[in-house]
Amino acid sequence: MILQFEAARLRDAALALLDLGIEEFAATRSPALFAPDAPDELVERARADLVSIPLAVYKASTAVTWSGDYRDLLPKIDVGALVVWGELDTAIAPRPLSDELAREIPACGEVAVVEKAGHIPQMEQPLAFNALVADFLT
Repeated sequence: MILQFEAARLRDAALALLDLGIEEFAATRSPALFAPDAPDELVERARADLVSIPLAVYKASTAVTWSGDYRDLLPKIDVGALVVWGELDTAIAPRPLSDELAREIPACGEVAVVEKAGHIPQMEQPLAFNALVADFLT
């Protein structure tokens, strides 16, 4: 049930921001991707990445991501899975979403938490993220 509730909330927020246009959306959204004390250079890199995505592509990907209920597919995943969550990601994909994914995917263990990271832990804490992935792969 958590995924359904969060999907509706996040879809509405994303669509509201998209009405601003990609430049304003990127400027507004980028800081929320990281810890509050993230370096300005990191936030700027994310903003530039978002701006490089055509608005139509971003709208389409958002619609596909947040308009469906994919929970019935999770138990069908029959390969190992790693769910990684940045401990400071409270607005975009809060911990309950990751917990639900990990719980419903049969071959998934506990949620791997990256400390001092927001929604994009691979950018914010790359060494910690890479260590989790390397451990999972071995």
